[in-house]
Amino acid sequence: MPNLFDSLTRASAQPKPMHALWQTLRGGMAAVVLGSAGHAAAAPAQAATPDQSCMMLNHDATCPPGMQKKPKPGNTPSANGCGPEGGRIKIPQGYGKADYTGSCNLHDYCYEDCNAPKSQCDDDFLNDMMNACEAAYPGITNINLLFRFGCYERAYIYYKAVATFGDDAWLAGQKKACECCNKPTKVYCACNKTCYDDVGVCLQECKVGLGCFAEKICGPADPDQCPN
Repeated sequence: MPNLFDSLTRASAQPKPMHALWQTLRGGMAAVVLGSAGHAAAAPAQAATPDQSCMMLNHDATCPPGMQKKPKPGNTPSANGCGPEGGRIKIPQGYGKADYTGSCNLHDYCYEDCNAPKSQCDDDFLNDMMNACEAAYPGITNINLLFRFGCYERAYIYYKAVATFGDDAWLAGQKKACECCNKPTKVYCACNKTCYDDVGVCLQECKVGLGCFAEKICGPADPDQCPN
C-alpha cells in the first residue's frame, strides 16, 4: 500500500492536531477499519440526601419550573464497558493495543451525571478514545500511523453510534440517577448584601451593625436580590 503510506507521511508532516489530521485522511482509511460499534446505558458517581420535596423527572429528563435536577440518594454507579448492556453481540473493547474500556465506562457514568448534557458526554467519549489511540500508537512511523488512523476510525464509529442512537440510554440513565427537587428558598442579608441557601449560615455571618438593623437580617430574598 505505498500510496496510502505516502499520503499518511505527507499529511503527518503538516503542523495540525492529530485529531484534525485524522479527519483529513478519514476517507482514505475506511478500508482498514475492522468491526462495528455500539454502547451501553449509563452510570453515576454522585451522592445526595433524602428530600421529601422531590419527584420523578419528566419523560424528557427535565424538571418542572421551580425545581432542579439532583442526584438520587443511594443510586449505585454501573458500567459495562463497550456495547449495550445485556447485548447478545459482543462489541470489541478497543482497537489492537488501544483499550476503549475505560472510555466506555466513563461514558456510562456520564449518562447518569445529573449536571452533564448528553452532547458533552458523547464528545468526551470520543476524545477519550482518541487519546487511547494516540497512547497505543505514538509517533509517525508508517505502521503506527496506519494503526492509529484505523483506531481513530473505529472510535468515530462508536461515537456516532451513541450520538445518533443513544438518546434512550441517556434518558434511562438520567431517570435512574436523578430526580426533581424543590429549589431551596434563599434568604438575604442586607448587611453584607449576600444570598444564602442555609438560614443558619446566614445568621452566623449576617451581623447587626451601624446602619444595619435586625429587620434586614436573613429575610426571604426577593427575585432581584437573589436571581438564582
